[in-house]
Amino acid sequence: MFPVRVPRLAGRAPPWRRRVAFPDRAFIGWVIDTSETTDQKGKVIAKMEFFADPREMVANTSLVQRFLEYVRIDTTSDEHSDSCPSTDRQFILAELLVEELKAMGVSDAAVDENCYVTATLPGNVDGREVVGLVAHLDTSSAAPGIDVNPVLHENYDGTSIELADGVVISVQDNPQLQECLGDTIITADGTTLLGADDKAGIATIMSALE
Repeated sequence: MFPVRVPRLAGRAPPWRRRVAFPDRAFIGWVIDTSETTDQKGKVIAKMEFFADPREMVANTSLVQRFLEYVRIDTTSDEHSDSCPSTDRQFILAELLVEELKAMGVSDAAVDENCYVTATLPGNVDGREVVGLVAHLDTSSAAPGIDVNPVLHENYDGTSIELADGVVISVQDNPQLQECLGDTIITADGTTLLGADDKAGIATIMSALE
């Protein structure tokens, strides 16, 4: 079990080193300020501007609130199913996303019979490359995904995190926690899966469209 890291809003990381957490995985990644698409000759043909720091996205969007809402929706998959989606419960989140996208003005948002949600945000600059943002709705069946109760551990102090039923996210097993001092860490309560894989991705995409 790995937590979600919400960067603290005070202070800034160096501009070339922006830390973000990839939940449910023992992995810490870095975000650069811009992303460039080049042609075969190395000429820049498209450039996307990101928030200069993950804290800015947390402060200026409803990213955390969206994530907390999405993880409470059971989208557990069924590895023994031959259908697509493997469980009908995934449509609950899919239909919510369509409603939220349309409320943002993304008029072509839709969900198909296979529970694929698609939407297009028109660009405001001609002649640029199309960028696709992709995440998956289903969550693992390795642990219960119903009645998820996310817990916010604010101002993390660097110690092991104790959850219900004797579940402990230990510093020894997860040394990357030491990089999260002072941040807010989101976990499940120890009785269920958190579902950050990939509802953190979904929340990020939706917040990027705000």
